[in-house]
Amino acid sequence: MGRKRKYTIEVMVSDVTEIIEGKTSVSMKALELELKKIKRWISGYKKNGLEYFESRTRNSGYSKEFKKMVILEYINGVASSRNLALRHNIEQIPQ
Repeated sequence: MGRKRKYTIEVMVSDVTEIIEGKTSVSMKALELELKKIKRWISGYKKNGLEYFESRTRNSGYSKEFKKMVILEYINGVASSRNLALRHNIEQIPQ
């Protein structure tokens, strides 16, 4: 059994596209949702499209090689942890 999402894919895609198309602003949506969550949705959608919103039935498993690669990218300053998560489609834990 997968994790239950707080928002449906339809709601997330609708909110993100309204912001990208200029129909509303991040500030206005932030009144309804947490600002960080909306920004994460926008970044994830721009990078991975609808795939970003697809439900995951379980936690992802990553190989040792993949983990090492991402850690080395972070240590070498290739990107921030947030940008690496987006680049490699890794679910981020809100901080």
